[in-house]
Amino acid sequence: MALSLGAEGVTHLEGGQWEASVNYRYLPTHNGYIGDQVWPQYPEVQGARIRIHSIDVQVTYAFSSRYSATLTMPFVRGEISSLFEHNGTRHATSAGGLGDIRLIGSAWLLDPETHKDGNLSLGIGVKAPTGNEKATGTFYTSTGPETRTVHMGIQPGDGGWGIQLELAGYRKIIERLHGYVSGFYLINPREQQDAITTVAIYGQFRNLSVPDQYLGRVGLSYAVWPEQGLSLSVGGRTDGVPSRDLVGGSEGFRLPGLAIYVEPGVSWTRGEGTFNFYAPVLTYANRTKNIYDDRYGGHGPGAFADHLLIASFTRRF
Repeated sequence: MALSLGAEGVTHLEGGQWEASVNYRYLPTHNGYIGDQVWPQYPEVQGARIRIHSIDVQVTYAFSSRYSATLTMPFVRGEISSLFEHNGTRHATSAGGLGDIRLIGSAWLLDPETHKDGNLSLGIGVKAPTGNEKATGTFYTSTGPETRTVHMGIQPGDGGWGIQLELAGYRKIIERLHGYVSGFYLINPREQQDAITTVAIYGQFRNLSVPDQYLGRVGLSYAVWPEQGLSLSVGGRTDGVPSRDLVGGSEGFRLPGLAIYVEPGVSWTRGEGTFNFYAPVLTYANRTKNIYDDRYGGHGPGAFADHLLIASFTRRF
C-alpha cells in the first residue's frame, strides 16, 4: 500500500503503482523592486500588473518502491497590464497554452520499506521546449499599434531544452511531526531566444535570455487528526532566477531575483486521494542585477507576487 506523509508532499509508491495529480497555482504581482527595496514610483512609471494561472497535469509510475518516473504537462495563462509597454497608456497583453513538458526519474536513497521515519529522494530529468516562447500581442506606441512578442513573464515556454535536478526528503521528529525539504534547479544551456524585449533596454531591443530557475521548500508538518488524514504544515519557500547560468553563457535580457515566502498549508487524505492547499506570503524579495545592469551601471526593476495560491489533488492507482 502507498504511504502518504501528508502536507509535506512526500509519497511512497509500491512497484507497479500509478499516481496522477492536478496542481493549480495563481500568481498576482503588484509591487516593483529595485534590489530588495520597493520602488515607490513603480505604479506610475511601469505600472505592471501581472496575473498568471497555471495547471500542471502530472503522472507518476513506480518501477519499484525506490524508483519512479514523473511526466508533467503544464498549461498556463498569463496577462500583463502595463504602462511602460504602451507608451504610457494602460493596455493589457496575454498569452497561454501548453508549457514546457518535463520528464523526471527519481530514486529514494534508502529502502522505503525499512526506513519509514526518514528518507531522501534525488531526481534528474529533461525539460522540453514545447511551450511557445514567441507568443505575440498588440502594443500601443507613439506611431500606432504594433505586434510584438509579449513580456517574458507570461510566455508559455522559455525556448530551450533543460536539465532538471530535484530532491525531496522528510524526517520524523516526534510522533505525528515530520520535517520536510524539497526543491529543484533547472539548468538551461541555451543562452538566448530569438524573441526580443517588448521595450528598449539600455537603448536597444535585446534578445530574451533562457535563464536557469530554482525552487526550495523546507518546513514542518503535523498530523492534527491522523484518523481522518488531516495535516497542517508551515515552512519557508524560495524561488527565483539567478543572474548567471551554471552552464552556457548568460547574455540576453532576464529578470533575475529571488523571493522568500512563509508557506502555511493543509493536507487531507481520504483513501487513495489527497488534497493539498498552500498560501505562501511574501516576506523578502530582491530583484538582483542582470548582465546589462552590470555592464551599463544601472539597476532595473522587477515585480514579485505578494502571495500565491496553490492547490492540488492527487490520486493513487
